[in-house]
Amino acid sequence: MSGQDGAYSRVQLERRAMVDKSKLKDVLERLVTALSELRRSTGQTATAGTLHPPASGDEIAAFEKRSGFKCPPSYRSFLQMHNGWEKYRRVWTLIGAGGDHATKALQQVERDFKIFVVKWEQKYGKATPQKIQEFEAKFDRRATTEAAAYIYLPNHFAFGTDFAGSLYVFDRRHVAPDGENEVFERDASGDITWHKTFVAMLEAHLASTEERLKQ
Repeated sequence: MSGQDGAYSRVQLERRAMVDKSKLKDVLERLVTALSELRRSTGQTATAGTLHPPASGDEIAAFEKRSGFKCPPSYRSFLQMHNGWEKYRRVWTLIGAGGDHATKALQQVERDFKIFVVKWEQKYGKATPQKIQEFEAKFDRRATTEAAAYIYLPNHFAFGTDFAGSLYVFDRRHVAPDGENEVFERDASGDITWHKTFVAMLEAHLASTEERLKQ
């Protein structure tokens, strides 16, 4: 890091991006192999789902404009490699910058957010901007449920869905100097698991898949 505020310099960011992209590629390749082997070991067709062709820079820019969310560098790199991943871990979709698969996933996310708001308002009252701000100001990083962590789900960006209420979400509030958002996995009951970055989440999934293969 450089400077009194601990910010990354442009050169440091460029070097880090090259390293992180190489790491992301490696993790993705290992995940594809592990997920395919896991399916094969249970007598299923050996497939890790559908990794779509790369998204263009224009497609990613348009996606960010539509969503109002600037993708962290790791996810932008993922989209530059693969415009989404259908049937990831059998039932999940990692959202791409465009295409029918992305549209379907985003529509599911919208439905999940609406359900969340209805339940939240039943408990806390009308979801006004001030009330939401006061709620999220109580954030507790140690909590293992979205309610205890004071997460107002629609304030954040979901990039993955299992189409049954579970989501992978970028936390908009927590962005590192290198532009990486923290990630939380949220299941249909509201339980959450935290990861420092998108790549860290993939690494955790790889580790759990490899552990299942050992068993």
